[in-house]
Amino acid sequence: MMKAICIMSTFAGLTLSPVAAQPGYVDLFTDTLYTNCEFYDVGGTLVTIYVRHQTDVGARGCLFRLVQSSYFSGVYLSERTYHNATGNTQSGVSFDYGMCLTSQILLASVRYALNGQSPDCSYLQVVGAPGASSGGIEITNCVGSTLQGSTHLMFVDPNPSCPAWCSVLPVKPSTWGRIKALYE
Repeated sequence: MMKAICIMSTFAGLTLSPVAAQPGYVDLFTDTLYTNCEFYDVGGTLVTIYVRHQTDVGARGCLFRLVQSSYFSGVYLSERTYHNATGNTQSGVSFDYGMCLTSQILLASVRYALNGQSPDCSYLQVVGAPGASSGGIEITNCVGSTLQGSTHLMFVDPNPSCPAWCSVLPVKPSTWGRIKALYE
């Protein structure tokens, strides 16, 4: 009996952890595998930005808008939204997923024409929509509560002075013995 109580209290602690309440991120990528979070402003080309909501606990919708730094010289052309969207990414868009979804949710693809004039570290960013009561990115969780979401900057013409959040960290070769030694 004591063993059962111990196991039940362990699982109860896991479900009440603060991490479980995190509504996730609404981020920007240049690929549908969600690995490239930066791009170069090459004049005469087009770029498609994919807007993704990453949630591990589930969500039924979100509200945000997409802004760019004042020195980003790309020109907004068009967008395609997925799910039930009201509005657009430039002035504010609300998504209703129609059910509780988890994992990676593709929200929109936004196209820009590039002219090669953006300075290093220009950026695009997801922010709160003008109608958001919290002022930030709003996520509707699976029970209908509104929570504040998070995001990261997408850098244009990145260089080492830009705080690139999704860059791959360098890895040094090692041996199994050295790795084991870290945990002894």
